[in-house]
Amino acid sequence: MLKFSPFSNSQIFLSEKKDGSITSAKQAIKLLRKNKINSDICYFHHQHQAHRFYLNSKKMNIQSQIWADAVISTNKKTCIAMSVADCFPIFITPSNKSKKNFILIHAGWKPLLQNIIELTLNDLKYLYKIDLNTLKVWIGPGIKNCCYRFKQKPIQVDLPNWQKHISQKKNFWHINLKGFIKDEFLKLNIKPSNIIDYNVCTHCNPDIFFSHQRSLNNKEKEGRMLVAIQPL
Repeated sequence: MLKFSPFSNSQIFLSEKKDGSITSAKQAIKLLRKNKINSDICYFHHQHQAHRFYLNSKKMNIQSQIWADAVISTNKKTCIAMSVADCFPIFITPSNKSKKNFILIHAGWKPLLQNIIELTLNDLKYLYKIDLNTLKVWIGPGIKNCCYRFKQKPIQVDLPNWQKHISQKKNFWHINLKGFIKDEFLKLNIKPSNIIDYNVCTHCNPDIFFSHQRSLNNKEKEGRMLVAIQPL
């Protein structure tokens, strides 16, 4: 399991293919316990929508069924976790030490199409009174535009804010999800220096990561990686 500490208030855990496919709370908890995470664990399931879940400071039932594509947590005693394949995991936290927010987003094309980044940041601004200029962002591995391609015309092509991130090459349409994600943050006044890009394509790394698109293309076994945020 990979571990990162891009920000001083938290640690990021990212499973690899060799850790096995993680698709349930039970599997997530088992792997995190193996990696010395003994706190409560909040595992959330995707809806592929822009729904956000607000996790407060109360004790969390680790077996709770939570359906959301973003979790905004103020609970320093709870590890938040989700599973991904090609969709980009995004971790956000304020640099202001007085704010104890930990945000994890599942950024697939459907939540992005429904403005999950802008809606989540508006929640931080208006519900939690956080200055967006103080936010720090980590963008994890996901499918890059080199591999995210389709023969059919994507529905985003007619949307103004998507057009610069869609191109055509050799009868294929390519979509740059990560480019769109970065533009969304910049549009919302996040400082470029506060955005950390892991810059790894899940599709291009079959020995390390699962990939939904690769499984469709190559008829290989499906799988999911675990992403978890442990507050410190």
